[in-house]
Amino acid sequence: MIAEAEENPDPNNHECKEIEELEEVSKNVGAGATSPLQDLSASFAAQDILRCDFCNEDNVVGEMYCKTCSMRLCGLCVTRHIEISSVSCFHDIARFNSTTDFMRPVCGSHPNHKCEMFCRECNVPFCSQCLSEGFHKHHDITGICGRYAVLKDKILKDTHYLEKNMIPEFDKNVSQMSRRIEETTEKYDQIATTMCQVGIDWHRQLEVAIMQHKQEIQKMKEKDVDILSKCQMSLTIPSAAIRKTIKENRQIINSLDFNRLFEYRSSVENFRTIPPVADIKTPTFEQHTTLLHQLVELVGKLGNSSTINIPGYTIKVHRDTPALLATFQSKFRKGVRRLRCRGGKMAWMCGFYDRLMKSVDLHGTVIQKVLVTSKIAPVCMTINKEDELIYLDDSSVNIIREGECQCLFTVQDWTLRSVCSSSRANELLVGMTNKTKTEGKIVRYSGVKVLFEIQQDPDGNMLFRLPYFLTENKNFDICVTEITLQKVQVVDKDGNLRFTYSGNNTVKNTFKPMDLATDSKSQILIADTSNNCIHIIDKDGKLVKIIDDFNLQEPVSISVSDEDDLWVGEGNSGKVKVIKYMEA
Repeated sequence: MIAEAEENPDPNNHECKEIEELEEVSKNVGAGATSPLQDLSASFAAQDILRCDFCNEDNVVGEMYCKTCSMRLCGLCVTRHIEISSVSCFHDIARFNSTTDFMRPVCGSHPNHKCEMFCRECNVPFCSQCLSEGFHKHHDITGICGRYAVLKDKILKDTHYLEKNMIPEFDKNVSQMSRRIEETTEKYDQIATTMCQVGIDWHRQLEVAIMQHKQEIQKMKEKDVDILSKCQMSLTIPSAAIRKTIKENRQIINSLDFNRLFEYRSSVENFRTIPPVADIKTPTFEQHTTLLHQLVELVGKLGNSSTINIPGYTIKVHRDTPALLATFQSKFRKGVRRLRCRGGKMAWMCGFYDRLMKSVDLHGTVIQKVLVTSKIAPVCMTINKEDELIYLDDSSVNIIREGECQCLFTVQDWTLRSVCSSSRANELLVGMTNKTKTEGKIVRYSGVKVLFEIQQDPDGNMLFRLPYFLTENKNFDICVTEITLQKVQVVDKDGNLRFTYSGNNTVKNTFKPMDLATDSKSQILIADTSNNCIHIIDKDGKLVKIIDDFNLQEPVSISVSDEDDLWVGEGNSGKVKVIKYMEA
């Protein structure tokens, strides 16, 4: 970019000024001097620094500077320099302030020259002498200052990316591992405390047996805590490496040394994957109630601990611009009522007044069909850990097994409205309302057994009225759409209200939440039919992003695939749109 230069003063004025200076100096020259001009050579040395290198006139000041060609220019020579220059590239010209600049590398072919240009094809800097000798002819050439800025900008972006995405994710996992170590240590200590109490209850002659058990506990604890500590170290080391990289990148950014910029290689990919870690399932202590022959066994039996390997994962971030992967017609008469992803590339869906449920792929091709036996169309559906389809009618929870509909259980005096499969094996969360639609509740089932109900807060206030949509987050929070109050309520696994979300003032119309889903980052996605958009909030209720692209029309039901792709089922149009909003 050429900075706008001030208009160059009249050269004649410069000449008059120089003549006056010459006359003044000549008066002070001794009688033995041969020429006043020869005596002024030292005086002109300081002014040579500001001369225009293009016209090379002694009386013209080079108030502009071309960083690409390392030339000082007067205002009149800027345009001529660009037109006549043999360097067909960007000329970085600005007002000359000082000679301070980044340290230009020495040309590899001409050691006496500093590099002024950069060849994108050869990926090397070079000097103007190389260009005059025919090197890099017809290549993609740019000024070295421009390349300096590009490289510096890339390092800055990498650094910001590491700070924004990598560090928080690694810190989160390190923190989780610290909690696991504390919990594991605490559980082992609890077992040891129980063991000590048993030792007090028994006579002194049992102390030897107790000691044997405590030693075994200590060994197991040290082994398991060592496993967790190593896992923590596997997370701490790359986290420290990221911080070191950020520090080094900032040093490079603040450096004026082009060689350091040129030699920089991005290390973002090295830190993208969280390494696999282990979790410890601590043993339980079973106290014997009958006397046995061996003294150690009289005290009780200590079970073995088990190590659960938790797979690593790739850190995902929001795309700058979401992408539409697919659009197809569901062919339901009144649009899509419920849609639930099955793995990464398929989804089950049902309509408002259709007893037919079908599984489709990304192209809308039907993979499987199921016609329910009841006269009532499915109200809601979910997919359990065994990849079985579970659906509700008004009063029963049903499952599809080997293509046949089977009733799991029915409820009395309540109308079923929503269901989701829990992350815990063989557990379901079911939302229901009373017959008058004045009270609602969430019930957790294990098989057909009721584990607990969430209906009121600790003060006895009703939490739900019409829980038509619900899902469970990765942190075991239960997210519920309360349609009558036009808000989303999130309670923890024990039913304590954590927060409510009532929309955001960035949208125009009143917030009207419908279906919701969660993704791998524990983000909560909410379909807003009033504003035809999808709200994305984090696990604590803070707005992260709003997706309002792709002409969404009445998004009623949504689901997130295993690959974090968003499936949106529209109401009246009956269209299904698949959106990629996250990327690794």
